[in-house]
Amino acid sequence: LGNVLFDLANGLAVALRTGRRGVVIDSGADGIPSGNATIDRLLGPLLGVNIELPPELRRDERLRVRLARLGAQCKSDGQLTNLPQITTTTHWSAASMGSTCGTFQSCVLPFTIRQRLLRGVLWPRLRRRAGRRD
Repeated sequence: LGNVLFDLANGLAVALRTGRRGVVIDSGADGIPSGNATIDRLLGPLLGVNIELPPELRRDERLRVRLARLGAQCKSDGQLTNLPQITTTTHWSAASMGSTCGTFQSCVLPFTIRQRLLRGVLWPRLRRRAGRRD
């Protein structure tokens, strides 16, 4: 679940940076993992489906500017002990299983932006799964 959420947050950030409406997380060459049932029960399907950015995120100019200012590499002060211990890199393309257009490292994306993107997409799904509409 953690890797899927990292890929989702990274993909949403790339979508906002490139002016796209959302993302599709491909299952990869090995197919959809068997543990995907847990994700589906909690959030609904996330792999292989269109996940649109909510209009309020697409219209948020401040968020788009912050994303545009992010660098392509993880920040480091040169000290080995201060390097990110774990980072995931999301490969992205403009077509399903197409040639890679680039990569996006999770350590580039600040927690506050990652949280905002995931909350904007996943909170409505959680409410729908719980039967609430507010």
